[in-house]
Amino acid sequence: MTKEGFTKRRILCLAAVLFLVVAMIMPAFQAAAVYAEEDPAYSEDEVLDQQEEEETVVEDPLTDDDDTVYEGEGGESTESEEEEEEDSASKEDDADEEKEAEEKAALPDYEAYGEDEGFAIVPVCAGSSSVDLVEKTGKITSHKSHRGKNQAWTIHKYKDYYYFESLASGNRVVQATDISQSSPLEAQTKFSESDKQLFKLEDAGDGSYYIRSKIDEKLVWDIAGGSAENATTVQLYTLNRSIAQRFRFMHLTTVEEMSDWGASRQDCYAADYDVWDGGKDTSWYYADKSAPIYQIDSARGLAGLSQLVREGTCNFQGRTIQLTR
Repeated sequence: MTKEGFTKRRILCLAAVLFLVVAMIMPAFQAAAVYAEEDPAYSEDEVLDQQEEEETVVEDPLTDDDDTVYEGEGGESTESEEEEEEDSASKEDDADEEKEAEEKAALPDYEAYGEDEGFAIVPVCAGSSSVDLVEKTGKITSHKSHRGKNQAWTIHKYKDYYYFESLASGNRVVQATDISQSSPLEAQTKFSESDKQLFKLEDAGDGSYYIRSKIDEKLVWDIAGGSAENATTVQLYTLNRSIAQRFRFMHLTTVEEMSDWGASRQDCYAADYDVWDGGKDTSWYYADKSAPIYQIDSARGLAGLSQLVREGTCNFQGRTIQLTR
């Protein structure tokens, strides 16, 4: 081969190599041109870095621990905002619980307890007795308290009224036999939404209540003759606001003695009230300083007790003070 022919052959080989090199790097330049068009700040090196990043696995941004804002279907949110929302919801829940507790504390006992809780219905005029269901006849009477099921009642709200259901067999409900003066109460049937079974409670202002009939609110529960005898009829009678028409609701879990259940804050006749005149009486103590039990029967006696304790004469630890009238 001549020298001239050899030279031409070398030129052709170099041209072929150059073509292959250009063919290999051309895609990279084309990609650089595309990114440069979209953002002139991109350099070729940045384009190559971007390509490498696209080949890596993308982590879920929601697992990051920073406060970066992420866009999604629900709009923009941050972890700090979510924490604030949780704190706000927690405060609202606490406020709701406090409000519920306050409302429950403000309720009378018969609403503060659950509907399945049993109560004795105690006439103020016969404090050691309770409203009693005679199961064989369905009659409602007053009988000495014994915490039995036929003296246990659940109190249910129905619209603006209440009905009284016995915990004895049959879940019978108190109802009027007739809407007239001296008509007795009975419990023969279950609750049927009858007006005869519905009653309104009026606070007497001393922890006891008048129980008014829905059919005629002038008629209220009444212990016939105000008697404390067993088997006294519980009837409807025209409201006269006597103690024979006032009733207390005693929760059956109370530790208070049954003999005291009817004792409201004003459970005696007006003539029996002892209005304090400012004087003090300590004679009940000095009659026997070592007595284990003392009885106080006047407002002056209570004032005397206060004086003895305040002066340090006696702290009465381990002794019993009985209030009598």
